[in-house]
Amino acid sequence: MHNSRTDVDIQSGLPKEMVEKDKTAASRKEEERLKKQAECAWITSSDAGKKIIDLVEGELLIRAAGLIKNDPEACAYMKILESLGIQEALAEKAVKQLIRIAMKKEKRD
Repeated sequence: MHNSRTDVDIQSGLPKEMVEKDKTAASRKEEERLKKQAECAWITSSDAGKKIIDLVEGELLIRAAGLIKNDPEACAYMKILESLGIQEALAEKAVKQLIRIAMKKEKRD
């Protein structure tokens, strides 16, 4: 009978071969992400690109506001802010922070 042992990664408990394949795939995925990011870098540095970004950000804020208005829990939070005398500018700031959080989470996934 043939006795073969598979090397095991200490941290994950998985076969080392599988861990190496996962690392290679993750590395390729990160390389692709960086390549796409570099291809789009001109957008943030040009006047036309900045206008596009402002337009998309504005549309996203409008969409987020619509979602908030249709969500009972979000409406309750907005009423709390209003009862505390919080102005709309702070609500817009909160929406922008939510967008940043969502974007960070998306990058991790």
